[in-house]
Amino acid sequence: ADVGGGPGADPLGRLLGMGVGVPGIAEQRPEGGALVHAQTIGWDAVPLEALLRAAAGLPREVPVLVDNGAKTLGQAEMWFGAGRGARDAVITLLGSGVGA
Repeated sequence: ADVGGGPGADPLGRLLGMGVGVPGIAEQRPEGGALVHAQTIGWDAVPLEALLRAAAGLPREVPVLVDNGAKTLGQAEMWFGAGRGARDAVITLLGSGVGA
């Protein structure tokens, strides 16, 4: 799969960061890089952040956030969607699993 356009895809340096929502648990490690544990897709301790960085040729200065899909959906709703301007919101994601 083509991830982020590959090395050199942003020659003007406009890329601010990369965010990815995944089904399952995204373990943020203190030494850097998220490990993903996603039983529904057969992943156990997949170093997704490192894999994405390598595939896209991203330098360390470009932040990469890997987190649970329900959390990223909730944050997007608060910033840009139905939760915009609200202090609190409840977001529920139903799929092959349930996230909140």
